[in-house]
Amino acid sequence: MPVIFAALAGTRSDKDLIEFLENDMLLEIIEKEATIFRNIAEKRSSLSIKDLESVIKVIIPNLTFQEAFEKTGRKINISVSPHGGQQKSRLLNAIASPNVLIRSALMASCAVPGVFPPVTLFAKNKEGKVQAYLPSRKWIDGSMSNDLPSKRLARLFGVNHFIISLTNPLVLPFVNTPFQRSEFLAPIVRFGTAVIKETSQFNYTIAKRFFKYIPSLALFANTVNSVVQQDYKGDINIMADFSVIKPNKLLSALSREELTELIQKGEKATWPKLEAIRICTKVGRTLNKILVEYELEEMRLAKRYLTAN
Repeated sequence: MPVIFAALAGTRSDKDLIEFLENDMLLEIIEKEATIFRNIAEKRSSLSIKDLESVIKVIIPNLTFQEAFEKTGRKINISVSPHGGQQKSRLLNAIASPNVLIRSALMASCAVPGVFPPVTLFAKNKEGKVQAYLPSRKWIDGSMSNDLPSKRLARLFGVNHFIISLTNPLVLPFVNTPFQRSEFLAPIVRFGTAVIKETSQFNYTIAKRFFKYIPSLALFANTVNSVVQQDYKGDINIMADFSVIKPNKLLSALSREELTELIQKGEKATWPKLEAIRICTKVGRTLNKILVEYELEEMRLAKRYLTAN
């Protein structure tokens, strides 16, 4: 769901985004998505591409990453993982994959193993026609191998500070517990986490030589090890308390009152972080302003030099 909101913000102007969020469209989207996942649980069937497309088409324009950037100036990044094989995850954006359609990237990012099948990415060719992007490969949710691609973001955009909104139900119980918030127990928890990561990596390295005989087990083990090894936290972490929500409710339709309560919990978790976010983003904007002024001054001096000669 967070990646859908990222795409929502990155494909709409400020005015359109505010209008969209002020009406009941947000609750309608969440209700429709919950209904789809409830039907999967009841029928014990895989989610069809048409089901997911029906949700995404309502809220996301049919734009490529480059077209969205030109429209809004916002840089959307969507992480996807290859399904099977030894390929690494990819970070889709206007620099690395400008012609990929955002809708197809969203479908890949929503492709959680066991819930939604892997999908093919689509892109526009130089004539503007839609065609398969790397047609021989299927893609799934990027969190399976690289939920927070900090190194790639740093290389592409010079990012060195990360504001994380963590809502992954598989990870949240392990990174937002009373033990981790305790000043006394937090170091013990960090030590235990480090031990678990090292043990998982050691066991995976030892067992990997035997996986060639059981490909399905190799894929499962690689996914589990990738999930365990990842670092899901950034510099500023927004983590709401969803402990009151039962796991079995995640795949059921929630009432408007329950959805409103979840939204309010998310808002309350965000409020204490706003001042830190304001200060950090102000630093970034100030540095950008200095760089722009420096470049303009260089251009002015260069023109003066050329005129003088």
